[in-house]
Amino acid sequence: GTSALSDNLTINTPPTDPTLIINSTYGYNAISDNITVYISGSTDAEGDTFTNITDWRLNGASIAMLNMPFDTRATQESGLNVTDYSTSKYTSTINASADVVWTDEGKVGGAYDFSGTNGGTTGKIQVYIPSADMPSVNVTLEAWIYPDDFGANMFAVTRSLGPNVFWGWNWHTIGTLTSGNVTAYFPLNGHGTNKLVLNSTGTITAGQWYYIVTTYSEVTGTAKMYINGILNASYTEPTNKNLDWRNNEFIIGAGTDFNGNSYLPWDGKVDEVKIY
Repeated sequence: GTSALSDNLTINTPPTDPTLIINSTYGYNAISDNITVYISGSTDAEGDTFTNITDWRLNGASIAMLNMPFDTRATQESGLNVTDYSTSKYTSTINASADVVWTDEGKVGGAYDFSGTNGGTTGKIQVYIPSADMPSVNVTLEAWIYPDDFGANMFAVTRSLGPNVFWGWNWHTIGTLTSGNVTAYFPLNGHGTNKLVLNSTGTITAGQWYYIVTTYSEVTGTAKMYINGILNASYTEPTNKNLDWRNNEFIIGAGTDFNGNSYLPWDGKVDEVKIY
């Protein structure tokens, strides 16, 4: 037969190793010190753009149980799996990829942009996290959010009970209301419809990035919300303090209704999602 040659294949040179400098707040390495890493000096011979992805680990295990910086694009070839860079390595998939678009305009590197389409399975990233893996005493959920508008109540990140269970129960959520307030749900067994709702003091502005962190402690029964590193709202539950995890699905870009369809979908970008 006739021989045929393919196009030339060029293998790029990997970036050089960066210089890492780690320091603590006061230099004593006390457990109360904040630890910061400074990364510099890495170069790419071909001039390609590259992004550092950091996962803090203690004795080889990630401090975060979920670490999704969204700095690498999920593709059809990769099975639309969004990478979890923690040592947990939870699997995920993008549902209705036309409504979930990767962008290089994240707060740090890449992000995912959601269209806000309601109903069906559209516009969300589903992450499988077994209930048994969820924190039993203290939990922190954080994300950078960029709402395009406040035309409807929206959920940026949610863990809910899933199909065939009343849609309001046991949600663990960061989202926004039509008023422009940030809202957070905490899944507490016996509190109202099995969730504690905490709304921000004051509103945020559409078209801007915000760093949202929510924490809850079973020991104190206190839920807190931080916006851009500042404590914004808190509430202490006097009696029903126990966290209640029942579903195995964590969703980015929407909630889930009784039938398992997307509910209160997010219209805007989400970046740097982590659970501790």
